[in-house]
Amino acid sequence: MVILLAKACTTHVKLSPTTRPPDHSSPISQEKRCFLLIEQCNTLTQLRQAHASIIKSGLQHRGTLIAAKLLAACISCHSPGNLDYALCIFNSFVDPSPRSWNTIIRGFADHGTNRKDAISLFRQMLELRGSNNDGYELTLPSVLKSCSKAFALFEGEQIHGQDACKERRLVDRYD
Repeated sequence: MVILLAKACTTHVKLSPTTRPPDHSSPISQEKRCFLLIEQCNTLTQLRQAHASIIKSGLQHRGTLIAAKLLAACISCHSPGNLDYALCIFNSFVDPSPRSWNTIIRGFADHGTNRKDAISLFRQMLELRGSNNDGYELTLPSVLKSCSKAFALFEGEQIHGQDACKERRLVDRYD
């Protein structure tokens, strides 16, 4: 099971003098400034500073695009603790989109120390989204890769079988 470190969520981040919250002129320019701020980050510390700046400016809950961009940046950052912090950000989403699920699962499949964490997250996604699993097909390659690396053949067969059943139902519909 994926372990969320509370420390990753509660670590106080001191803003550097060069990190400034976006101005409040227009929502579009605010989002663009947030994107630029996130794109300029090369380390987890800088991402935490950017995240703190976004929170301080009140933009954290305004748009899911900002949070999704921050999540993707955390996953691609190869600093120790990046997956824990990414999971902290992901867990703050009220209703994660299929893209956000794909990002966090791909991150754990590619960079996680326990490959079964990606499988666990995939199962959690299927349970929480219920019958609304549109877009989960994009996550299958990452999960199957994780099954392969973890030698989780049974889980891999189950996941692959779910997709095959869906394809058969689609073919039956058109016959």
